[in-house]
Amino acid sequence: MNATITPSEILSELERLNAQKVEGFTSREFAECMGVCTATARLYMRRLFAEGRLVCVGRRRSTDISGRRCETPLYRLRKAPK
Repeated sequence: MNATITPSEILSELERLNAQKVEGFTSREFAECMGVCTATARLYMRRLFAEGRLVCVGRRRSTDISGRRCETPLYRLRKAPK
């Protein structure tokens, strides 16, 4: 059974992540929060980015699964225009 995630659920989760992650959140953190794979999370994020609701605010240095240093983009949700 496929559970469809509604746009309002996505926005509410992003708003919750915004409140928790002061520096921003990664696509992996968003995927874990939503309970979806990173490819699905990036699809949702890409749509929000195209709408101007999501912005890249910087990068976080971390280590990938092979032990190499890498930089991961951090995102924040923009407030909806009135």
